[in-house]
Order: sequence, then structure tokens, then C-alpha cells
Amino acid sequence: MAAGAMQPKTKHPTELKSENFIVVIYYFTKVLASSSFYAYGSYQRIVGVSSYNKMHQVSVLNCMRVVTKALNEEHFRKKYIRFPHIREERNIVQHGFYQKFGIPGVLGCIDGTHISILRPVNYEERYFNRKRYHSLNAQIVCDCNLNIISFDASHGGANQDSFVWNHHPLKAHLEYLHTQNETVYLLGDSGYPLRPSLMTPIIDTRAGTVQRHYTEVHCRAPGLIANACAVIHNVANIERLPIESLPPHEEQVESTMQIPHTAEASANNFAAGEKARSALIERLNIFV
Repeated sequence: MAAGAMQPKTKHPTELKSENFIVVIYYFTKVLASSSFYAYGSYQRIVGVSSYNKMHQVSVLNCMRVVTKALNEEHFRKKYIRFPHIREERNIVQHGFYQKFGIPGVLGCIDGTHISILRPVNYEERYFNRKRYHSLNAQIVCDCNLNIISFDASHGGANQDSFVWNHHPLKAHLEYLHTQNETVYLLGDSGYPLRPSLMTPIIDTRAGTVQRHYTEVHCRAPGLIANACAVIHNVANIERLPIESLPPHEEQVESTMQIPHTAEASANNFAAGEKARSALIERLNIFV
């Protein structure tokens, strides 16, 4: 399935020549070998010992180069990772969130995930995260159907989620939509700053209040990020393959790992965010 999606860019067979024979590696083998390495981070653990895929490490490396290049080509990324840029598309996404979670105006859920990497030679301090290992802090935005609609892995793990968001062009795009009287926003956890285009939960709300209802509704949706993780995931999702959810105890662990909000921007921006959140709370109260 994934191999078929990447066939146009990986279909040319690779010939490995020796003194006595020539081995041809076809596109589906390239994709499967590369996928094993992406999943496990090791040449030996899966590829080297597999009875289904007896390949030398050099062969696997050559396959990875071809497949990785194909995955990073612009047309391929835009085919499977696509933000809704026209109003009709945004309306469809908003309707989906409202049907599933009962919250209006939502374009997506945003969160960061740490992708472990080897210790860099240069600028190591930019990649050493708060969990004490080297990583990339990848920002993911997904819709209500777990399709990733925005992905950015250009920042080191030392950067907080709010820093990555503040330097992403999607932030300016959503702010522009608000100037055009289009009330849309993303849902993020407490590691993000409250803004008119980015709704965060309210900490320590009282039971039975409209604020508690808002926070409960809000927190149901961002858990989608845990199930959505990059281009190949979207390929699988289009093919309607089943997706496993996080066990309840893992969801609980994730919910306790939110970073407390720190005032990092002007009071005017925060006040505007509070005003937008209050308006959303009132809308939810009407729908109850």
C-alpha cells in the first residue's frame, strides 16, 4: 500500500553487481526495508535478521536514500499533508470537529512530539530536550479524522512547543483569517499561549461550571495527536486501515505532561485570547 503510493519515485530497480551475479531490488522492497529502519532505528534488528528480507546494510542504506528523498519531495508532501486553504475546505473540517466533539470553529489539534536523534556534532544544546535526550521537536496539526494537515520538524528538542508555534507561518495565516472575520482556531494544551486563533484548556475549573464543560470538551479532541504521526500514517489512513488508540493509562500520563503557561507575549494578545475563549464558552453553553 505505502509502496504503491511511492512507486512513481522508487519504481526503477536497483542493480547490485558482484563477480558472479546481479541482484535487483524492486520498489516495494526498498519501501519495506526503509520502513523497518524508520520504525526501529537499526539495520540489524529487523532487516539484517529477517528471513523475508535478506539484504546487506549497504543495500538498505541505498534503499533508504531513495525512499527518503521521495518522501521529502514537495509534490509528495503536499499530496498527503495538506492544510485547508480555501474556505469551503475549512468549513468541512470545522463541521467534522463539531459532529465528533461538539465544539465549533475548530480547524485542527496541535501538539509537539519529540523524535529521538543521535547526539549532534554541532549545536548540541539546541537538541537536548527536557526529558534529557537529543531530539527534534516536531509540531503536528491534525484534523478530526486523524489526517495530519501540517507537520514541521525543523526545530531542536530544546525548543518548547510555544516557541515552535510562534515561528511557524501557520500562526500568521490563522491570524490573517481572523482579520477577515473568519472565526477559526486550533486546540492546544497548556504548553501553548492562549490566543484568538489558539484555544487552550482552563486549569483547575470547578465541577458543574461552563468553564469545566469547555475544558472537558476541549481535552477530548487534542488526544488525536497521539494517533497521528507523519506522511506514511496518512497513506495508511487513506487506505482505511484500522488505527489503534492509546490505552487509558497512557492517555492519563500524556495529560499530566502539559507545560504550565508562561507569559511570553504582550498582555493585549493574551487578553484577546481570553475574550475569544469566553465567547467560545458561551457558544458551548448554548448548545448544552
